Amino acid sequence: RTKAYVYKLEIRIYAVRKEVLDRRINDLLIVAESNKRKVGPEEIVRVEITDKIKTPTEAEVARFYEENKSNIKTDLAGARTSIIDYLQQQQQEKLEVALAKQLRAGAKVQVLLKEPNPPLLNVNIANGASRGDPNAAVTIIEFTDFQCSACGGMYPVVEDVLKAYGNRVRFVIRNFPLTRAHANAFHAAQAAEAAKAQGKFWEYIDFLFKNQAALETDSLKKYATQVGLDRKRFDAELEAGKYDSIIRGDMQDGEMYGVEATPTFFINGAI
Repeated sequence: RTKAYVYKLEIRIYAVRKEVLDRRINDLLIVAESNKRKVGPEEIVRVEITDKIKTPTEAEVARFYEENKSNIKTDLAGARTSIIDYLQQQQQEKLEVALAKQLRAGAKVQVLLKEPNPPLLNVNIANGASRGDPNAAVTIIEFTDFQCSACGGMYPVVEDVLKAYGNRVRFVIRNFPLTRAHANAFHAAQAAEAAKAQGKFWEYIDFLFKNQAALETDSLKKYATQVGLDRKRFDAELEAGKYDSIIRGDMQDGEMYGVEATPTFFINGAI
């Protein structure tokens, strides 16, 4: 039960170590370049980074303010200095990355720090909707949220993969509605389960993913009609919350497997 969380902790530690290591490598490469040019390291930084940072134009400042004003608590005049500092900081970061890339291209750098291997988990299919050969060599289990834009974006990609591999891949969908962020996600999952009970899960979720802005009850019922479901049965099960326990069970399992966001995929137990 702790494998997923230990792995995520290891990944965070790895990210910190890699950041420190990258910074150390870049510093060494700047020193090597300064020796080659017979100048101080600070001169390399000045020529390649500091002197190239430009003051943002008024148009750039205004555009940034308009694009982000919902998160800015003051007017343009009050935010101007902070915006300029932020835009210049972005420039500096891009210049630092460009310099590091340039110096690394001409150096022989071998990084021995290895990223942790993801654990293999015994991810239960439970009551998930499944397609493909149950005995396929590869099983993909997705924890999804029907109102999640990232899930909607991945949906056609997954469909293309499944078409390419056919029955050689078994694909399973389990529920993980992010109820705090998506008001209609849990209800949409209930509707999908009701459609699954009538053998129309895949046809039904096609409407959900393609109409994520319209997942209120009336729309969910309209999609049921469009895929040919027994509306009387569908409506009764949706309104009664018949499949709540299945969805909550999926969510509890997902949390146990370390799912924190959607979509999350497990391929033969590897996240």
